[in-house]
Amino acid sequence: MKYVLIILASLVIFVLALAGVLAATGNLNQDAIAKLMGQPVEGETKTEEAPVDPLDPIARQLKKKEDELKAKERALTDREAQVMRREQELATLQTQLDALQKQLLDAESDAEMQRQAEIETVANTISNMKPDAAAERLQNMPVGDIVDVLRKMKDKDRGKVVEAMEPQQASEVLRRMQEPSFP
Repeated sequence: MKYVLIILASLVIFVLALAGVLAATGNLNQDAIAKLMGQPVEGETKTEEAPVDPLDPIARQLKKKEDELKAKERALTDREAQVMRREQELATLQTQLDALQKQLLDAESDAEMQRQAEIETVANTISNMKPDAAAERLQNMPVGDIVDVLRKMKDKDRGKVVEAMEPQQASEVLRRMQEPSFP
């Protein structure tokens, strides 16, 4: 019990000494006493310090990475949409190109049919002429056209017209006639 009284007396002396120091410095007021006793001070809000989280820097880095990934994902989504638009444009252009190609082939086919009809007409006309007159009319035509006209004629009529041609032109025409013809 004696020890308890000594401790209690020491504690009272300490509090009185502290009060004396506060009084001497001018800080002995009700707020200072309340702070010493651990009570809230009037007009002052009690702020509790948040405990320091050792994972906070890692969480911030993860959040930053997540934001970066979301931005990249948005960019990829935009890029995919752009690629889809371009693919649709290409499909449309391919369809238009196919249609134009078909038109061109049809026009070419029509032109070839018309040319064949004209060659047929010329061949019939040349067949009805005398061989000398026919050779004279053909000599101013390109060799390819002469060959086409002669191919449409009967063998007998063709031979007479080639015989009436100048020798150099006749040999060129005969040489070309040996080549395969493509319709």
